[in-house]
Amino acid sequence: MGKLEIIDEDKDKKEDASRAGLYRDVTWIWEIKDPRVLSAIRNAVRKWLDAIENFAQYICRRIQSYGMIVEMSTNLYPTHDGYNLNISFKVKGIREDVLKKKFRFIRRQLEGKYGKARMFRKFEEEMSNE
Repeated sequence: MGKLEIIDEDKDKKEDASRAGLYRDVTWIWEIKDPRVLSAIRNAVRKWLDAIENFAQYICRRIQSYGMIVEMSTNLYPTHDGYNLNISFKVKGIREDVLKKKFRFIRRQLEGKYGKARMFRKFEEEMSNE
């Protein structure tokens, strides 16, 4: 004979209650009837997506300053419930003279000797010692 599983009904009720609490005060986009409000929301989202696209262009320029030739393409188009943003980076080549000058820094950066990676590595070491 197999084992009987006892299902805890209270657990299911708690999960349903937490989901209901999460979306308790949400007004869904299809419930908004005022076209001015919908337009303002769409424009705000579009503005933030443009900021993301500009940041991706900044990253591309930073990569190129290290001697790696990168082609970046973006595609932002509206959908029925928002926007779709695609960003792609393709490495096309390198500038050897620039890369030789910056390679030591790039290697150290990848090893985690600078910035946030160093801070997290130090934190992990402290946690493992305890």
